[in-house]
Amino acid sequence: MSASVRLQCTLPFTDRKEPEDGARDMLLSIIVVNYRSWDCLERCLESFPVPGPEANREIIVVDNDSADGRFDAFSQRFPRVRFVRNSGNYGYAHACNLGARNAHGELLLFANPDLTARPGQLDLLLEENRAYPDVRILSAVQLGKSGRPQKSFDGFPTLWSAVPGVRALQRLIAPHRHPHPRRAHERLLEPDWVAGSLMLISAADLRELGGWCEDFWMYREDVDLCLRARQRGWRVALTPRATFVHHHGGTTRTNMDTESITRLETLISRHVYISRHYRGGRATLFHGLIAVNKLITQGIAGLVNLLTLGTVRPLRVRGRVWLGLVAYYGRRIAGGDWLSPRTARRAGAGGGGEDRDRRVASRQGSSEV
Repeated sequence: MSASVRLQCTLPFTDRKEPEDGARDMLLSIIVVNYRSWDCLERCLESFPVPGPEANREIIVVDNDSADGRFDAFSQRFPRVRFVRNSGNYGYAHACNLGARNAHGELLLFANPDLTARPGQLDLLLEENRAYPDVRILSAVQLGKSGRPQKSFDGFPTLWSAVPGVRALQRLIAPHRHPHPRRAHERLLEPDWVAGSLMLISAADLRELGGWCEDFWMYREDVDLCLRARQRGWRVALTPRATFVHHHGGTTRTNMDTESITRLETLISRHVYISRHYRGGRATLFHGLIAVNKLITQGIAGLVNLLTLGTVRPLRVRGRVWLGLVAYYGRRIAGGDWLSPRTARRAGAGGGGEDRDRRVASRQGSSEV
């Protein structure tokens, strides 16, 4: 792919499926993206109120082509949940857009499969949405299994924040302007961005924003979405009144291959974000700061991995990440773009994403692309 080829951040709501008569007044669509996270997904679905015949909400699961033989049996276990089978693993943003196109709700709640809702917390989140009608993107507190707040918001990436220690210094000097994302808060917060692992937005607002940007395969797509909302003058907020439990790593650390890929994609997504929102010398400097920092830190870990003969899993993972970074930067030096190779493969795989999405055939229980 040449450096000029880019995936389009579009959400063709003209293709949004017309709701049946019983779904025309639906308030909420809960959209969960899954990839081989069935055990986590089971807990997630069981934690949300099961939609009944008269319910004003629905649950949609988009499976990113898990291809492990469990889709059909699992979908039969949850007959009131709509399952959409994607034709490939094209990333979180693509799956969110696919789920939104199949949703009937006025509001869309995007949730990770390793997230669970405590009793009454979903209703509290909806109450907060009604209490702050000018908040266009809303999230809630996410707690780890230990009960401590997890990082679910922060400030936008900047050149300064790329320097180690600067973010911590900002939180120390100006805590009201730079609230700590891993501490408890008592008031409504309006950070730069909130995490896509739990994000409430209206279908109309998502359409106006153009949907989730599919330049991102995994990570930073939520930061990008919130930035575009902020650029329109919209409020983005997190309420401390509602709390959900996020079993962080339940979907990304299932095995060493998956963990290596997700850690690599965390770093690649930073470059994708910079390439979308920075230009000229500032972009070059920003890319360079991240590349030098990560090549050195991951390279040291990879060297220690060799010295320990690959007996320590975290070091083995970092060694793989370093090799992935070298290949990624090499492709860029050779004239490639900053996109993830997984996203790039999708862009060149048998027609455009919109054409593929038009082949989605939904039905109650399961759908196939």
